[in-house]
Amino acid sequence: MMRLTVKLTMTYILIVITYTLNGQNTLLYKSHYTAENEFLIEEKLNNHIHKFSLDSPRPFSLSNYTIIKEANSFTIISNTSSEIYREVRDTLRHFGSNQQHYSLQFSPYIYVDTVLYSFGGYGYWTTKNILRYWDDDNGWVPAALPESSLGFQAAHSSTLHYSEPFLYIIGGRLQSSKNPLISHPVRLLQKINLVTKQVQIDDLPFDYWMEKLVYRYGDTLIVRDNNKYLLFQITTNNVFELLPTEKYYIVSKQNDIFLEGNVFRNSSGKTYSFDSLFFVKSNKGYQASNILFLSVGVVIILIIVLKLTNRRKKSKSSFILKKDTLFFDKRSIKLDPNEVLILELFKSSRSKNVQEINAVLPDILSLSHKNKLRLALINTINAKAYEVSGNTINEILKREKSHNDSRMSLYSLVGKLEF
Repeated sequence: MMRLTVKLTMTYILIVITYTLNGQNTLLYKSHYTAENEFLIEEKLNNHIHKFSLDSPRPFSLSNYTIIKEANSFTIISNTSSEIYREVRDTLRHFGSNQQHYSLQFSPYIYVDTVLYSFGGYGYWTTKNILRYWDDDNGWVPAALPESSLGFQAAHSSTLHYSEPFLYIIGGRLQSSKNPLISHPVRLLQKINLVTKQVQIDDLPFDYWMEKLVYRYGDTLIVRDNNKYLLFQITTNNVFELLPTEKYYIVSKQNDIFLEGNVFRNSSGKTYSFDSLFFVKSNKGYQASNILFLSVGVVIILIIVLKLTNRRKKSKSSFILKKDTLFFDKRSIKLDPNEVLILELFKSSRSKNVQEINAVLPDILSLSHKNKLRLALINTINAKAYEVSGNTINEILKREKSHNDSRMSLYSLVGKLEF
């Protein structure tokens, strides 16, 4: 076994931990009313108490809100409606609509500079794949992606992390399309360049959703996974198995402990070094590249082998569409009915124009709505093709200008698609 040394290379920021069954951040904060329009937030980390008045007489259920702190200012975010309360001096000011639509439940939140972002969520029996930002006048606004970008995979109960210029979406869960009472892990690390708005998607080396989060510091998560503790480095997509020491079990049973920088501290102020509570055991059984334990020569050889393997896969493998499932090699992924309709259009020819694709979409939709839906569906089809190909083929449908009329756009198949 090897001790793990965590170096301080970044500024510690308090983070939000949103629980699937409870929007309130019960680990970091306690909160309650002291009067009809007075509200207290207590920071468990330092026992600081903050007292606020509310600018709106409407009471709210604390269990349906997530409390986050950024730049020494609190924001209270509804998990059931499109409203927030933001600290302005000693007042919590109300913004947005309090209509209880329940469509964005279990969404994670993060501030990037002064902009509040949210992703995905669950409501109306579906899981969302939308990245959105908060606007005081318009509420949650979907962030538009360029047509050249992959689309996001739907997820709720993910974790968000920002490392300039990328916003990372770690894991999450997806409700089953056949039975919305059943959910499945989203074993993906999704990231978007907030400058170019291009989305990239990689495999996660383990299943992760918010309930598994134990501690967080910078780009490092400590996760409990099947009775094991893992240390996950977000920006490098590396994972290590941790072995808790005897002291960890003793300390964690006494009272709450928090990871602050590279040390743990309890609510009484006593500190414990990271190495006194955890050892690095191994990363065996997790599909992640552990650069700390591979020599440069082995890494280079591995990269060459992977590239050669991917080239062979691209040359020999083809996509196969059977009913509502897209296959590639031994992998498969489910498509929704509209995605199937679009791909089946390409049975007759390898290229289709915009009008031909729009024609298979519901007639009740306006042309503007059809155009938006077409773009969203093709982005999702390409994202699923990328996933099922083992992240080797970026897209299955490519947009290009018509050779006969440069004003007209065509969508063409990339590679082979069998039916």
